[in-house]
Amino acid sequence: MSMTILTVGIDLAKNVLAVRGVNKAGKAELFGPDVPATSFTSSSPRCHPV
Repeated sequence: MSMTILTVGIDLAKNVLAVRGVNKAGKAELFGPDVPATSFTSSSPRCHPV
């Protein structure tokens, strides 16, 4: 089953960052792992627009 993510955001907490995404209906479909803010850039995937 394929999902189409319409909006992707980064949840900015004090010490932890997380990727979140919602589909066209506004339903949460993407929950990335929570990572320490200090290592976010090295652990984030390389995403390219379609």
